[in-house]
Amino acid sequence: MTVGGGTPVTLRISYPFPLGWYRFRLVIGADVVDDAFCVIPLPYENSRGDDGLFNLQLSTEDERQYAAAAQLGIRCLRTDVPWPPIEPTRGTFQLENFHEQIRLCQKYGIQLMATLGYTPPWTGIGPCDGPDDWIKVSPFVWHPRDMDAWSLFVERIIEEVRGVTVTWPSVAVLPDEIECNSRELPVIQSWELWNEADHCFYVGSWGRYLDMLRVMSCMVKEAFPRSPMIYGGATGNWMTMCMTCANRAPVYFDLMASHPDGDVDGAMTRWHQGMYQLPWIDGYPRENTLNEAYVRYVDTGEEYGAHRQEPGDLYRIRVQLMHWNQDSLFRSSCLHQWVAHPNDLWTHNAMLLEKNGGLVPTPLYAAFAGARYWLSDATYVGPVDIAKGAEAYVLLKQGRPLLVAWADKPTQVMVATQGRVSEISVMGQESRPSQRHVLAANLGRSPVMIWGAHPDYLKEALIARYNLFIRTQFGNDAGQTVWYGAGRLEDDLKNWANWPYKEPLDQAMDKVATWLAGDAVNGTQVVDDALLQLRDGMLQTAMRCQNADQVAPRAVATIYRLARIAEWLAAVADERTALWSTYNTSEATISFYRSRLSHYRSQLRAGGGEAEPPFARQLLDLADRQLVRAAELGGRAAVEVAKIEMWVAWELMQVETRLPHRVFIVGDFGTAVQLRKAHLLEADATHEVKVTVYNFLQQPVEGTVHISIPSTWQAEGALQQPFAAQARSVSAPISFSFQIPGSSSSWHHVNAGTPDGNVRLKVPSGLSSTADVILRGTLNDGTELMQMLYPVYVGRLAD
Repeated sequence: MTVGGGTPVTLRISYPFPLGWYRFRLVIGADVVDDAFCVIPLPYENSRGDDGLFNLQLSTEDERQYAAAAQLGIRCLRTDVPWPPIEPTRGTFQLENFHEQIRLCQKYGIQLMATLGYTPPWTGIGPCDGPDDWIKVSPFVWHPRDMDAWSLFVERIIEEVRGVTVTWPSVAVLPDEIECNSRELPVIQSWELWNEADHCFYVGSWGRYLDMLRVMSCMVKEAFPRSPMIYGGATGNWMTMCMTCANRAPVYFDLMASHPDGDVDGAMTRWHQGMYQLPWIDGYPRENTLNEAYVRYVDTGEEYGAHRQEPGDLYRIRVQLMHWNQDSLFRSSCLHQWVAHPNDLWTHNAMLLEKNGGLVPTPLYAAFAGARYWLSDATYVGPVDIAKGAEAYVLLKQGRPLLVAWADKPTQVMVATQGRVSEISVMGQESRPSQRHVLAANLGRSPVMIWGAHPDYLKEALIARYNLFIRTQFGNDAGQTVWYGAGRLEDDLKNWANWPYKEPLDQAMDKVATWLAGDAVNGTQVVDDALLQLRDGMLQTAMRCQNADQVAPRAVATIYRLARIAEWLAAVADERTALWSTYNTSEATISFYRSRLSHYRSQLRAGGGEAEPPFARQLLDLADRQLVRAAELGGRAAVEVAKIEMWVAWELMQVETRLPHRVFIVGDFGTAVQLRKAHLLEADATHEVKVTVYNFLQQPVEGTVHISIPSTWQAEGALQQPFAAQARSVSAPISFSFQIPGSSSSWHHVNAGTPDGNVRLKVPSGLSSTADVILRGTLNDGTELMQMLYPVYVGRLAD
């Protein structure tokens, strides 16, 4: 072949390449070009839900990257929607980049997890404490002073995407000759407040973060009631989460974002032994989304830059996360895990290389596509023991057992099989199916995947998974620690369900496990019986709450975990019966229960503040998700679980405390000294707190606001004042003034702990270095608003 003269030449190779990654070299005279291509599954095949374990954290307007992500089957990008560049000066919005992202999402059928945040310089207040580091000169992490401006920014972004949808699969990813059923989806899949706010990317007061959370949540839920609201990018800061829970702020979010690193087991253990527990203490169980992940397959003892990810690791990581009850993972584009130039640091973990005038795939890119194809529509059953030193897990894919196993030292195992058996490579290639009863497998770091493993493995896996649910606090392998908010489920059931309860449930699960291992078309009654046992435990707990005239946090934890078992069991049953289509439900049935769900939702709000019972609302949200799953798979068990969750929610509505979360109080400490994640009120000074009431109801509200201050401070004026707020508006500011004494010549030094570390203060005798300023409110109909507690520090910064 002759090339040159500036004329492009197309080189075609007529060979049916199987799935995989291929390197090639072109020698053109003295020049050598190394390049690569891959053959991957079609991105819309074997897709389910939003393929949550196969998403990406990425903020870019580079169309090539959207196209590359869509070809993998990535359905959602977590992306920044940053306030400073969008509103560089007050009232001036520059949305061109955001519009381009939306255009690309529509072209390629990708949704966004929109992370709103960062502070424009014109409203930021920098901290006075701490070293002279990058934070001192980076307004985007500072305290945002103007809450009205924040509200207008959120409103503007919501209006930009209201009614905007994407189509999956899009025309851009469909081959010309292929037709496929498509779905219309909102362009914004979910909403997140700030990135790693409890770490270094936000140093404003934590009370202001909660102010922004409350405003954004109410605005988002009004416009997109089914879109999850996410507590942003948490890195495990206990102190900030304690403040969050003290103000019942979990009412304002559906998920917690976590950014794990290290090995999967280590990262998940740290998370569940840590901050994850805290909302449960007050009766607000919240799951997490791993929306910026750096996890590895195992703890290798290497620094990140030295660790080299291999294609098989992608399968291992995702199966391990299934075992940890995780349903979303956004691979981080940071640290060159997505696109890298050949000479970048850590290029070996990139999925694409910027070279030869384009994006060149690496083996990780092809393996990601294979893992998505094989795992995104598979249902996790549980772990099995196949050999010492081996890890093995069983999933159901299209009704048939898929065994995934590996070992960190070379191990040979014999795997029992039945019927049509095939092995899956890490590039996603399926071997020629065969009929055999046993398969010898050599386990190592890269997993062995056998589709058609013997159904007996299903029985062992189901019982092992169930035992993990019932015998631990949170249904996982987090081990022993000081647990908060929940005891071992079997212990909590002794206190809340009628005794004996566990033994009949154990027996029901044993029967389901036996049925799973068989090939019987019939016998699904055992699934219904097990679901009824779980339902009875939930209802018995609800009845005890009614008798006590309150819903205790531990009762919430008990019901929630039984619901989680029921959802998992239903998913397994619906997946297994996909083989026979004898356990299906009809569109008419799903429509009927959707109508019932709408009726229950209409009963949530009551009183002038339209207060809602938070856990009953959460159960109805879970029921909604089950009906979505039932519509997707046609499975009857998911409908049964939705019915249970609706029933239990209805019973709890009768007694659960209702919270008027759409009317709330915001305080602004204009005279405070800004610290990192805290406010300092100087002693020997007069201070003013300006209070506003946000009303997201469709009718006006009136009432009174009360401020509580320490008894050692002197109020200057009334501590209670009236307010009025029109429908969907904010009240006029109300000013409260007080004096903090400090004329005494006796001052002492104190190291006060803040969410960002210790700060050295000088404090007058007789005063504490910390205090709580509490804002309370009452509507004229007697409805008590949710109090807002603002922790402050007192004294002066020490020299």
